[in-house]
Amino acid sequence: MTKDDGTLRSFNTGATRDTGEGKLDFEGFLSPAVLKQFAKFMNMNRLQSDGELRDSDNWQNGIPTDVYMKSGYRHFFEWWEFHRQIDHRDRDGMIEGIGAMCGLMFNVMGYLHEWLKINPMVRFDDDEPTFEMKERQGKTRGPDPVLKGNLEFEDEITSIQEEMTALAAGSVVLLPKGEKLNGTKVRRFLGLHN
Repeated sequence: MTKDDGTLRSFNTGATRDTGEGKLDFEGFLSPAVLKQFAKFMNMNRLQSDGELRDSDNWQNGIPTDVYMKSGYRHFFEWWEFHRQIDHRDRDGMIEGIGAMCGLMFNVMGYLHEWLKINPMVRFDDDEPTFEMKERQGKTRGPDPVLKGNLEFEDEITSIQEEMTALAAGSVVLLPKGEKLNGTKVRRFLGLHN
């Protein structure tokens, strides 16, 4: 739900509305021409090989993310070829290029849809600016509050990164007496379990 901060706008008709400041601007963020072309692409691809017409939201039932990734790579490659080689005035080339872009959009949307189903805590907060946006607007300084206060962990990561860099370069790593570099730190740093 979009928050109301209590600020009102008054119109010359006498009507009032709360402010639009800081709210998601779907009309500005999205292109109707692109969405219409995407909908045409999706509608064209509803016909299955068995002759049946799939529901328009069938993809939302769940497709594995690796399927989206592999298909997305193919569409990205087609789009890249279109960008590099095809005469954009050629009708067939243009149709192929638009299809590649719409196919890529579908795979990115599907992948994100699946990811958000299992990771709801990482969604952006309604209409609140992200930490990065606040930082760019000069409204905050310093590290991300999620990581703030976790300096011990950050120091450990830095230490591990230095050790790994030295090992990769073939250098000798001097460790405190009795401490061994046995891969445990490296596995933990990479998020791997023992």
